[in-house]
Amino acid sequence: MPTELTAPQPKPWQTGEPRQRLHAALVYIQNNLKASKDLKNDFGGYKYRSCESILEAVKPLLKETHTTLVMRDNPHQLSDRFYIRAEAILSNGEAEISACGYAREELAKKGMDSAQVTGATSSYARKYALNALFAIDDAKDPDKTNKHPTGKESIISDALSEILSATTTAQVKSIYNKYLALAPELCGKQGKIYKAVLARGEELKNITG
Repeated sequence: MPTELTAPQPKPWQTGEPRQRLHAALVYIQNNLKASKDLKNDFGGYKYRSCESILEAVKPLLKETHTTLVMRDNPHQLSDRFYIRAEAILSNGEAEISACGYAREELAKKGMDSAQVTGATSSYARKYALNALFAIDDAKDPDKTNKHPTGKESIISDALSEILSATTTAQVKSIYNKYLALAPELCGKQGKIYKAVLARGEELKNITG
């Protein structure tokens, strides 16, 4: 008797509601994405991955799961510094899942003009957004620089990122109060955190009227 052919089973991202299918695709991508550290910092003697490395690695998985990845950049000013907020958006045409990453522009970088500084900052921010979306752990990846923030610098950086992410003045106030209790010496009226609170508060007032 002829062998009965069995119909291939649908993939998890091919059945169910749009949101369910997208979550299934993301789970598959997160578990199968292999973004190698293909670049080397000769000075520090370590390897690291870039935004471009992640994008090249994820493209075959996007094709396999019938999903698309779109990246968006939005500049923000806090106090006297500019930040790039990058958003990575995974879509199956009906639903979306996104994650964000932030990076701060340096006031100047040797050998770069202003456009190159912005481009490099965008690349960092996009990398962090991709890390968040695809569950890539870069805890042991010192990236391109040997500069590591001190405890105070880390607290300030975290505070500025949270302030920038706030969508209401109440959230801004709550974030400030949290860091005022955590590190009051960093929240003085001449400090970056306080100035960022004022700037973001004014920005939100202008948006909401």
